[in-house]
Amino acid sequence: MEKKFELLKALSRCRVVDVETMENELGIPESVAMKCLSEKLIGRDNQKGKSVFLLTEKGEQYVKQEIPEIKQFYRGFVLEQDLELMRFYAKLNKNFRDSWITKDDFIVQFQLTGTVDGAYLNEQGDLVGIKVLNNNSTFKAVEKVEDFLLKANIPHINYVTYKTL
Repeated sequence: MEKKFELLKALSRCRVVDVETMENELGIPESVAMKCLSEKLIGRDNQKGKSVFLLTEKGEQYVKQEIPEIKQFYRGFVLEQDLELMRFYAKLNKNFRDSWITKDDFIVQFQLTGTVDGAYLNEQGDLVGIKVLNNNSTFKAVEKVEDFLLKANIPHINYVTYKTL
């Protein structure tokens, strides 16, 4: 049950996961995903030639009922960006992952766009933001993030980049 919840939390916070990240970084066997798939809590999709798992509507309802610490679901739209976010998230220790705040939580709280993609609490209790940018992101996009960091009182940030094709 614990691995099932870890998978559902990860998908709630980052939208997608590929099998390699799920197994190697999160430590969740594919059999757990297959069980969630049979329960229709997650779906499998082939996007841009990559097989990924995503939450279904039924899965979101299940998370709302069974994992109340999840307030907002991450709503990403760019597969490469969301996979980079998941890879970052998956490499964090469990305590950091458990303190994760989605960009959608920030949007609701601060009613601002241009937020970070997620954040977690470090050992000192400081928020550490994560922003995923592509290689075509502008300086203005970074300035917007830096402005949000000041408004949200987030003292630390990790920028992760990926290359667009």
